[in-house]
Amino acid sequence: ELYNIRPDHRGAEAFFRDWLDYTETDTPIRILGSPRLFLIARDFIPPAYRYSQQVHEAIPELWSSLLKTGQLTSAVLEEGSNGSARVLGVGLSVFVSDDFADSTLSSPAPYLNNRLHEMLLAGDSPLLSLRQIALANQNGGLNLLPLHFCTASVDIGDPDVLRTLSAAQDLFRIMHGGYRVKRVLKEVVNQNLCRFMQSTGMNLECDFVQAQPHLGLETLSASERPYLLSANYCEMPLGSQMSLMFFTSPVRFHFSPAEQKLLMCAMLRETEDDIARDLGLSPDTLRKQWKSIFHRVIAADPEFFPTESSGKLDEGVRGRGKRRQLLRYLQMHMEELRPHLQTTQRY
Repeated sequence: ELYNIRPDHRGAEAFFRDWLDYTETDTPIRILGSPRLFLIARDFIPPAYRYSQQVHEAIPELWSSLLKTGQLTSAVLEEGSNGSARVLGVGLSVFVSDDFADSTLSSPAPYLNNRLHEMLLAGDSPLLSLRQIALANQNGGLNLLPLHFCTASVDIGDPDVLRTLSAAQDLFRIMHGGYRVKRVLKEVVNQNLCRFMQSTGMNLECDFVQAQPHLGLETLSASERPYLLSANYCEMPLGSQMSLMFFTSPVRFHFSPAEQKLLMCAMLRETEDDIARDLGLSPDTLRKQWKSIFHRVIAADPEFFPTESSGKLDEGVRGRGKRRQLLRYLQMHMEELRPHLQTTQRY
């Protein structure tokens, strides 16, 4: 899905401060699927990434296709109301095969993102399918490759840009938290952005200007220099922002893909009307899905919801209260919303 973070009237910072406060206010996050946003994202990509003309022209259709197959995760950070929203940034990421990740680290070369897109256009895709993601997520772990967080500016001396990048870290967790990630690979083309990524816990694998002088990149400005960074479980400093990516708990409830999608909508503070519209469900079908979700939770953990001596659910936690309690749990256990082995046959 494409998660569109739409801050409400209190502003983006207020949303990230009180994101545990699930209220019935206007939702700051919605699930969308507009290819128009990929045109905006493409225009945000700095020329220093050196995408070929063929790749540049193919990006909107290519990203839209990958989004439909579940091979691309994309998120949009917006500011403003529905009628006058301004796109602040677009995040895009994929999961790649072990072979691709190994070769990227053992034989680093600049302009990784362009090379990946050229492979996709040639039909030689290193991306995992949704089923492969589910299998790796349950077993050995995943190689995450964030392609871009596309913004109009990456000048971290600008306070507005710093606020956007700070919000993007929360956005990154929403997009990827709960996956069993074993490695993160990231290409950046900007010296200041490289330093910012290092501050989140990522390691610098290659400064191509210094490590590979034969490439003739020494004349590039600081805002054009390419870098390869990585992070993995064994070398991750505890307490760093990136370290949150490497800790998950066993799945308890095994929600179906349809239930996971509904719960993600609800966790992103969508109203019931929003959820029904975005998922194409009638109000009655939506109520039945909630009932199914609650039954699944109780079957796995009969004491998850407080009960009275009668054995019935406490009136104080019925309906919205039950949802609030479940959503608070899911906010800390996003593995429940990710593909896993017991649901692979449903993808």
